[in-house]
Amino acid sequence: LGLKQAVLAQAYAANGVWNSMQEMQAAEVRATLSFEAMPNQKPDLKTGSANPTFWLKGLPDPITGETSEFIFKPATPGSLMGGIPPGGEPIREALTGRAAEQLSAFTGLDFKMPLTNVISVDSNRLSDFQPADETKKLRNTPTQVGSLQQFSSSQGELRSHLLGKRQDVTAQSCQAIAVLDTVTLNLDRHDGNLLLDQAGTGVIPIDHGLSFPDSQAVKSGMIGINMAGDKNVMLRLPNSYVPFTQASLDGIANIDPDLMQAALAAESRKMGQLHPSLEDKMSSQALSISNLAAQFLKAAAPSLPPAVLQAALGANA
Repeated sequence: LGLKQAVLAQAYAANGVWNSMQEMQAAEVRATLSFEAMPNQKPDLKTGSANPTFWLKGLPDPITGETSEFIFKPATPGSLMGGIPPGGEPIREALTGRAAEQLSAFTGLDFKMPLTNVISVDSNRLSDFQPADETKKLRNTPTQVGSLQQFSSSQGELRSHLLGKRQDVTAQSCQAIAVLDTVTLNLDRHDGNLLLDQAGTGVIPIDHGLSFPDSQAVKSGMIGINMAGDKNVMLRLPNSYVPFTQASLDGIANIDPDLMQAALAAESRKMGQLHPSLEDKMSSQALSISNLAAQFLKAAAPSLPPAVLQAALGANA
């Protein structure tokens, strides 16, 4: 990491600016340093997740008192779903973060998306993980490539609260999640993949390893099953049935699906160059399907509230 920082510093000193690849490298160095600077202990293995997920909690900030938390999700040999290449979850996690940044610029919506990067972690830093399913085993390598999400403390997963708490999630928060999940075609929005913010009125999206599916997922009907079915908790949030506000509609109208597809493709290529094991894990076909989903969002939002829009997309995928 020190060598990487030195190279980046030299590049900046010589040119007075970083190119986009160097910016991504710098973000990875910062994320890795943040992870490694945590107290000298192994992250806790989170149970109940389909794939191994490791939680690491830092010390409280001496000024704000906030506690930083990290979720590290390494790539695994298997796949949870057809249309999601095995080992492709980290690039999908990180690319969803990039999509949230772009959508925020287009729409002005706050997606509360945790900062997400792809990093490599020393395998010895991770707790022992012995799954019953061989496809969920960690790779037998000195380092593990995976996604790292960093965010401030929350009230925990939405599913850990009484059902009545769901009515407190605002329409604006529901609209933001629906925009993000529709454009990325996230197929895993259950109530464990939303965190309740400290105010108790907004949700923080996590776990996007099943986003950006390709045509195999379309043909198998998984988009309809996962987005229009019981798994999608957005269909069970009362304020998801409130129509999009005019401000949200104005922002959605500003989305440029072609520009977004090109930007995400460029980001995907850079991630593959930095981490060769991820090079073929995001197809151009998946990003083309995301483009179509964004076009559907722009056409349907003026007529359909978020929950109905997602059900319609799933039913007609």
